[in-house]
Parts: sequence; C-alpha cells; structure tokens
Amino acid sequence: MYQKSAGKIAFLGVALVTIGTALIFSFSSILEFGVRHLQQLRRGSDAFQKWIELPIPLTIQFYIFEVINPRDVINGAKPILKERGPEWRKKEIIEYSEDGTRVKYWETKTYIFDPLRSVGSVDDEITIINAPMVSIGSFVEKVAQDQRGSHRNAHNMHTLNFSHTLCRIKCVLGTLTFGVLNILFAMYRTNLFIKKTPQELLFDGYRVRELDTLLTLAKPIEALGILEIPRVLPNNTFGLFYQRNATREAFYEVYTGTGDYSHKFTHYVSYRDKSKLDFWKGHFCNMINGTDGVMFQPFITKNDTLYVFAFDLCRSIHLKFLEETEVKGIPTYRFSPPTDMFYGPHKNKDNFCFCPWPETPEKCYLDGVLDISSCWKGAPIVLSNPHFLGSSADVYTSVEGLNPDPNIHTSYLDIEPRVGAVLKAHRRLQVNVKLDRITMLRQMGSLREQGIVPLLWLDESAEIDSAIETELNLKLMYPVKLGEFSFPAMIVAGIALIFASAFVFCCGKRDKTLVSA
Repeated sequence: MYQKSAGKIAFLGVALVTIGTALIFSFSSILEFGVRHLQQLRRGSDAFQKWIELPIPLTIQFYIFEVINPRDVINGAKPILKERGPEWRKKEIIEYSEDGTRVKYWETKTYIFDPLRSVGSVDDEITIINAPMVSIGSFVEKVAQDQRGSHRNAHNMHTLNFSHTLCRIKCVLGTLTFGVLNILFAMYRTNLFIKKTPQELLFDGYRVRELDTLLTLAKPIEALGILEIPRVLPNNTFGLFYQRNATREAFYEVYTGTGDYSHKFTHYVSYRDKSKLDFWKGHFCNMINGTDGVMFQPFITKNDTLYVFAFDLCRSIHLKFLEETEVKGIPTYRFSPPTDMFYGPHKNKDNFCFCPWPETPEKCYLDGVLDISSCWKGAPIVLSNPHFLGSSADVYTSVEGLNPDPNIHTSYLDIEPRVGAVLKAHRRLQVNVKLDRITMLRQMGSLREQGIVPLLWLDESAEIDSAIETELNLKLMYPVKLGEFSFPAMIVAGIALIFASAFVFCCGKRDKTLVSA
C-alpha cells in the first residue's frame, strides 16, 4: 500500500517538474506567438479597433511666443520673447491588399478647444512675427540671388542668347518686385510683427491681402513663363492648422503584421502613394521609415532603434532607449530622439542630405534646427526642440526670454515592450521663422544679419486611462505574472512531492520491518 502511494506521489511530482520545466522554457515562445497573432490589423481584431480609433484622446497644447520689442527688432535688436498659453485621430480604411499584408487608409484629426485647461482666451491678441511677409520677402530675395548668379555666369561665358536675355529680364523684375513689395507693404500697412489671436494663427487663419495683389500682378509674367510664384497658402490664408481640423489630411499604406511581416506591424509602406519623399537631396533622407508612433512591433528590446515617420517634419526620425519607466504601475521602456538628431552635417554625417545646400554644407553649421523650407515650397520655416533645447549657442543667444528645460521640452515614448503599445507620450516641437536681413525691403533692411525667431511650440501628449490600464493588466500583465510565478511553483511542488514519495516509501519499509520483527 505504501509503495503504491509513494509511486503515485512520485509520478505526480515528476510530472509537475517536467511540465513546469517545459513551460518555463517554452513560455516566452508561447507568449510571443500569442501576442504576434493578436497584434495584427485584421478586421474585427482588438488591435484593429484600437488602431482605427485610438481609445484615448491626444491632447495638444500650443505655447505661442509673443515678441515684446518689435520696433527694436526691426532696428537690429534681439527679439525678446514671452511665452503665452499652456485631438482625436480616426482612420478610414480604403482597401486591403490581396494577401492581407497591407492596408490603405485616410487619417482624420479633430481638434477641440478646452477652455478649462487653457491660459487666456483664444481671442486674446498677441504680437507675433509676420510669417507670410517674411516668406514673400525671402522668396523674392532668393529669386533675385539666383538670377544674379545666372546672369554673372552667362556674362562670364559671353553668351548673348535668349537665356542670357531672359536672365537680365528676371534680374530687372527682381529689383522691380522689391519696389512693388515696399509699395504693397506700405499700402496695406504691413508690419514685420503683427497682432493676431491664437484662433487666427492656428485654425481660422487670416487672409494675406498682399499676396492676393502680388499674385494678380504676377499673372502676365507667369503666363510668359518668366517666373512662377509657388502657391503655398490655401486661399492665400495663413494658419498653421488652417483647413486641417476634422478633415482628411493624407492617405497612407501600412503593413498589417500578418504573414512574413509581423516584424513590420503598422510600419509605413507609402505616403500619398509614394514609397519615398522628394523633399531632400539624398535617398537616405527621403526614406519613409517606421510607424505613426502610436503602435510598434511586439517584443521591443533596449537595443532596438525605433523609427517614426512624421509628415509634419517632412522626414522620418529615430528613437533610442533612454531608461526604464512605469506608467500606472506597468513597466515600460522610454525611447527618445537622440541629441544629435538635429545636429548639422559637420557633427552628424547622416544629416548631410537634410541640408538645403548640399553643395555648400558649411551653411548648415547650426545644431539643433531643421530647415524644412524645401517641403514648404520655399517658406522659411525652421523646426527645433522647444526653447531651442540642444541647439547651438548662436541659435539660443539670438533671442532673449527662453529657458530650455529637458524635463518639459524633451520628446519621448513610454512603451510596453511585449506588445509594443505606447502607454504615455509627449511629442514636443517648436516652429520658428528664419529671419534674414533683406536690404531691398524697408522693414527688413536693418535687421541683424541672420536670425531664427520662434513662433510657437506644441506639446502633443497622451496617456492611457484606468480602463486601458485594467484591460492591459487582465490580458497581459496578470497572465504573465501568473505564468512567471506558477511554473517555478510547479517545479518546487514537484520536487517536494518526489521527496515526499521517498519519505512515504521509506516509512512503509520501516513499518514492514517492524511487523516482521
């Protein structure tokens, strides 16, 4: 009887040890298989529903820089700034590829003003730099410089042909255009710094009357093919998010994570039916890499480099592991753009093709800024970290009133590494206007030779709520913890049963011996 009992106990112990050991070694593979199967953009799947419409709102805060010494700046002084102030996303499926590995969709963003979380009113007037005026002046100056260079080259080659004559006409037109601009700016009382409300600057926009008149005057010249003025502003109206609220922005194509593309879950295939951009001077800089920053492939490691395609930056950016963090008690990895991402090509050779002047890269000597004029049809827009965090001293000291702080001006993503879900995020970006001296324009002829004036910075943030936290705990964290605890416990229990069976067996033998005696 004792031997049978001991045998049963030993068998159970060995079974527990065997099963527990097998589960420990195979648990990670089972978990990976399950997660990768769930993290696919299949119709009806949980991942698909969360990808189509993010279950938590994205909050975007705008901080507008008010220039408090506009007259001094026109006369060559540094701008003195004062910071003022502190969406929902939905995707609309167009079609799946035949094999189900790719999906095309429209994305719509809706912004809703929250007065309770805002400082001041959206109707308060603020003195800001007149970005349209600077853009018009910069465009005419660039055309004039290009034509002066072309004219010199033609003159050096002694070419008295039609091209040479056309160059001379364009040079004369450039000079005349400056005169016309000065008259237009005086007629419309246009100033380098203007008072506008946040609502006008961001969403409603404001009509650039000078551009209306300039385009009307330029029609005969454009008809002759002498000059073409790019149409940068819709309806000649300037607003950073004008006609971008609750409207389809663009269509994209991404990998669904099925088939052989599980490692490319939600990675972009194309943007506006293009597999690469055409803004930059090199293949590397025009590549469309990564995701939209909301979801990543499962099982991220600290050694991974993550990529995010940011269409408003006109480029892809990469992120590196920074530190381990927690979001509502859930362990996460924090990834952040490296400090050299916006460095000039003299420090970061990978940024060579992001320089608008690849033939003369020494012009891109400033660190911490990205000139995106090439994808804004020549508008002198420069991006940076808020308050010029990490920028060259030449950039930071060109204005007064900034206070860069890594704690509130750094972008980062807190990611649960097993499922690749972003649990908390802050995307922080500053929009600046490049302000150069243009001697032919009255209001820009006495400026400092070069400068970059901040217009605003934004903080787009999101964090999971208690409902998502509970769901993630129930579906992932608790089962993982249960497995991590129960499988070793099975082995320990199995070993204990094996020892117990040996004890029972020995006790049974001893009782037999006593009975025999």
